[in-house]
Amino acid sequence: MFVPALPVYYGPDSATAYDNVLRLLKFQDLLANLDAAAAERARTRLRTTLDAHNTDSGVYFDSRAWIITARRH
Repeated sequence: MFVPALPVYYGPDSATAYDNVLRLLKFQDLLANLDAAAAERARTRLRTTLDAHNTDSGVYFDSRAWIITARRH
């Protein structure tokens, strides 16, 4: 069953959303294997993406979900 898209709130502004993403996704762990320049490019891309989703009421992204049910025979 497909669940309709609902917006996910990341924070009131892109700076707060950035901090929230770092905590939720353990972004620092993902950057650990990158050299300094590549890590900074990743941080810059994250900030750019969050800025692009910033609205008057906060930073939102669409979400999607599938609910899967399995039965054992």
